[in-house]
Amino acid sequence: DSIFVRLVGTKYEVHGIKFNPVPLMTGTDAEKSIERIAEVAERHADTLAGFESIGYDTPGYGYGEKDESGVPKLKKLIGQLADKI
Repeated sequence: DSIFVRLVGTKYEVHGIKFNPVPLMTGTDAEKSIERIAEVAERHADTLAGFESIGYDTPGYGYGEKDESGVPKLKKLIGQLADKI
């Protein structure tokens, strides 16, 4: 099974002729989102196998916030959470 965690600051609006939710991720808040991801991960810790995120590092994919080295904060935080769990 997969669990989808809605990211904080991301808009999930309907777009197109058919009912298709489209995530608008330029406003994603990395710090608040990782708290939500961690909460869900802890709730499912006994069956958690890993995390998945898209490989692009652009703002439109939720990676607008970067650390001092230019690494997307959310990607880095997901990696740190995976290492911790």
